[in-house]
Amino acid sequence: MGLLDDIKENLGLGDEAEKARKAQDEAKTKAQADEKAAEVEQARQESEAKKAPAPAPPVEQASHKTEPAAHKTEAHAAPAAKTYTVKKGDTLSEIGQHFGVSWKKIAELNNIENPDLIFPGQVFKIPG
Repeated sequence: MGLLDDIKENLGLGDEAEKARKAQDEAKTKAQADEKAAEVEQARQESEAKKAPAPAPPVEQASHKTEPAAHKTEAHAAPAAKTYTVKKGDTLSEIGQHFGVSWKKIAELNNIENPDLIFPGQVFKIPG
């Protein structure tokens, strides 16, 4: 060994110091690699989350005690208009009397221009 090697060894700069420095460098490199791997994994998870479909909303079971809003609207809506098929000899006034409504309302609802001219087989809507 030379004088320089002796000085390095006396100052703690010999092989042991070199080994420690290498170990420290390796640990630093490993920490950087682990950090990079964690970033890659997080990016992968975020990408998968974007690809995954949104969870379906929970399905609510209808109860016999309450009605959905759509059904409530229908329940309060006017009942469907009745219909009447004209027979031979019928008049609008007779049809109106039968259903308890004015012949004028029947004519208006069915766009009848001449209430004296109706034909067997015609189907009229009767107002409720």
